[in-house]
Amino acid sequence: MTKALSNKIYIKPLYLENALAITLSDSITATIPRIIDIRDIMTEFKTYISALGTYEIGPLIMKTEIVKGANRQSCFITTYIQQLDAYVSRVEAPYKMLELISNENCLFSNFTGQKNDLLARFSNMQSFAKDKGLTLANEIYMRFIFQDCDEDNISADIFIPVK
Repeated sequence: MTKALSNKIYIKPLYLENALAITLSDSITATIPRIIDIRDIMTEFKTYISALGTYEIGPLIMKTEIVKGANRQSCFITTYIQQLDAYVSRVEAPYKMLELISNENCLFSNFTGQKNDLLARFSNMQSFAKDKGLTLANEIYMRFIFQDCDEDNISADIFIPVK
């Protein structure tokens, strides 16, 4: 059930089944050239999904986690997630199959605008949570509805789990 908290921010569950994921972290990016073209990675991702004999369900989801590194500096781990029409028991590295991703209480907001305004929406959601006494997890899920690479316009649903 969606519970409205303001005209732009809601409490809403995030529920994904049969999700294929690829994580870009130090262990993977060490084998990828420093300049990563995400379009190339997504093309390989889609090709792999086709090779599995499954179909995509819904838009691409990007999960970003903020973690503390060995030297106590924050670093980001990005995971791209695509729901599939069926669970696949055998996938090859660097892919992982996740049977279920479930977060019952997430701050939710839809964003439509230019990419450079996206950080302002994240800040708005964090300020809202603080004002309401909510503690947020160190992860963000973005479900891409529309992205115009040439114009930098984006429409995405943003989910931030509440601890």
